[in-house]
Amino acid sequence: MGDYELTADGLVLRRIAVSSGFSDHALQAATRQGSLERVYRGMYVPASSDGDASSRVARERRYRLKVLGAVDAGQGTKAVSHWSAAALLGLPMFDADLDRVHFTVNRTGGGRSRDRACRVHAATWEPDEVLVLPGLLVTTLARTAVDIARIGSFDQSVCVCDAALRMGATRAELETVLARAGRRKGVGRAKAAVAFADGASESVGESLSRTRMDAMPDVPVPELQPEIFGPAGEFVARTDFRIDRHLLGEFDGKGKYVRYLRPGETPADAVYREKRREERLNELGFVVARWGWDDLMDPQRLREILLNNLRRAGLR
Repeated sequence: MGDYELTADGLVLRRIAVSSGFSDHALQAATRQGSLERVYRGMYVPASSDGDASSRVARERRYRLKVLGAVDAGQGTKAVSHWSAAALLGLPMFDADLDRVHFTVNRTGGGRSRDRACRVHAATWEPDEVLVLPGLLVTTLARTAVDIARIGSFDQSVCVCDAALRMGATRAELETVLARAGRRKGVGRAKAAVAFADGASESVGESLSRTRMDAMPDVPVPELQPEIFGPAGEFVARTDFRIDRHLLGEFDGKGKYVRYLRPGETPADAVYREKRREERLNELGFVVARWGWDDLMDPQRLREILLNNLRRAGLR
């Protein structure tokens, strides 16, 4: 037999594979051997080529395929919503529920979990809160962010609301969706997240940094994406945070230097350029604090980094 026929999204659908001559036994054997991965009933993907199959990017890619598979399996009369809509819309997620596919049915009651793979929510929507895409309905950026904010933690909610604003949703749209939600469960938590949200946060790591700092009463409220200029008015740098007068903050995620590569540069070139940039900021009297994912996952460690650097900057 030849290779499996893939859909445009890279899926192997059982019904197509069987019609092409593959048996269920062959599909099961391929799954056991690791050449196929089952992501939903009757839906598979070829073995991951992402390098690290456990990475966030790989897991979110597989989850997106799982969502598409659920729609293909007959859920398309409902709106893809919550974390599942975020996956389809490209909204960055933090600590997302990737175990089940989420749908919302346009009625006030009767939501239920069809099985362990799907969760159906019952909540009315207005026409401007859903997008009609080929073969499916999906909630808009604003509705998706508010839905997640109603069921998620403050960290999750701020990350997705920041991203929705960054990707084009307006604060007015978020507030309109909130107003329509009335007294639904979680609306108070969602209101707090929307009020705190800021589209100037450029990544999940920066959003999570903000929520962590907000919980630290001894750390000043940071300015986002400040531009730093030299004595002659020349532009020197734009940093992630300015935490009071002379302390600048940088969240260093794994992909940061790759994301800002200039044409022809290697990651090593970008690291060297960043080193020279920091030296210039030091010459101007700034202290630069840096932290990464491990520090964000240990808020006490992040607090120590910030307080130590505030002392270095003469602010504590």
